[in-house]
Amino acid sequence: MEQRTLITNIKMMKTLKLMGMVMACAGFCACSSSDDDSGTMVEEKTVTVNAVEGSNDKLTDNLLVYKLTSNDEAKVVGNNGEVVSVTIPTNIVWGGNTYKVTKIEAKAFYKLETLTDVAIPNSVTSVGDEAFYGCSNLTSITISMKNINIGVNAFRDCYELSSIILSNGVTSIGEGAFEGCSGLTSITIPNSVTSVGDGAFFGCSGLTSITIPNSVTSIEKNTFARCIGLTSITIPSGVTSIGDGAFAECIGLTSITIPNSVTSIGGGAFSSCHKLTAITIPNNVKSIGRYAFDDCSVLKNIYMQVTTPPTIVAIDPDYGNGEVFSDYSATLHVPSGCKAIYSKTYPWSEFKNIVES
Repeated sequence: MEQRTLITNIKMMKTLKLMGMVMACAGFCACSSSDDDSGTMVEEKTVTVNAVEGSNDKLTDNLLVYKLTSNDEAKVVGNNGEVVSVTIPTNIVWGGNTYKVTKIEAKAFYKLETLTDVAIPNSVTSVGDEAFYGCSNLTSITISMKNINIGVNAFRDCYELSSIILSNGVTSIGEGAFEGCSGLTSITIPNSVTSVGDGAFFGCSGLTSITIPNSVTSIEKNTFARCIGLTSITIPSGVTSIGDGAFAECIGLTSITIPNSVTSIGGGAFSSCHKLTAITIPNNVKSIGRYAFDDCSVLKNIYMQVTTPPTIVAIDPDYGNGEVFSDYSATLHVPSGCKAIYSKTYPWSEFKNIVES
């Protein structure tokens, strides 16, 4: 599998073969995204467990494997390798004591190709890193938890999933959590989410619609890179920074709305957006990374609302001094009275046609 190398070498990404991953999460599809934070309730279930033969700390109900984490809590750490459909229990009973299941451990269902559907109750507050990574036949996930963190690569490469509706109560989406969702067509991120990790939706090539709430304050590195089905995106007013490669290679993107709250646009943020014809840089942007609009081949109009030309910054100190734009044939629209300063400031001075609005 290709790694997220867009920012390590933004030029090289033009020759990288698009990832053939089809991970999408119909998951969470039964969950409510309404403000009542109720979600979809998964039926509470209690199972009795026995010790795993040859282990001094693992328990099993012959389907899942558990470990105790405290005097009254437990976590799912594995499975019997043949699970097809499963509802994670709310409680397990061991030695006459009841333990609440609060976590799905990292790699608990890693590359379990038999798995087709999962229901997760509201007792679970954490889905660990790579918990369902590579469950290539997983078609349905139902989640009813109100406060949950989704770990790094948690649902990556679940090829058969096709849509995501995250319940209001999800607080963070980890790095690469839904990477490679090429079958995914829409995402609504609820208002409870404050953090979306690097590359969380990288390579979701079928994605045509994204709803990002005001609670999100930054679009991280490569978050929506290679979402080639996206045609438009509105970045909410809570966002202050757009990370390196955030929307790189979104080749179907024709329009982007950047709010005044944004102060920095990262390197390669919109590189290779081949259908982007115009961009407005709002008046609070202080810095723009190199290659930010590289290879935007039909970009004709750039509207600058900021009176002081933004500083151009490198992607990293060792990367070099690449251009922000592939060429300077577009018309640069600047605020009234600002043509002179733009004409003297590199790289804005490279534009052949600078006009005052």
